[in-house]
Amino acid sequence: MNTNIRMYIYGNPSLKKYIKIHSFLYKELVRNPEKIKEIEENMKKEYHLTVEDRINKISDTINMAETIINTLK
Repeated sequence: MNTNIRMYIYGNPSLKKYIKIHSFLYKELVRNPEKIKEIEENMKKEYHLTVEDRINKISDTINMAETIINTLK
């Protein structure tokens, strides 16, 4: 595997965990290192780390706080 790809993976703990769980991806990266971005996008979708997921989480938190405040009134 390309040294730059290995450093990129080890610099991102979530990606490292994802590739460890899906071990077939090691072979994929050896054959085609350009797929690292695609693999990272899949990891973000599975671990709910996309921008949409973060916005939804903030929205849910605000809604929960609003519900608590309304309940206390």
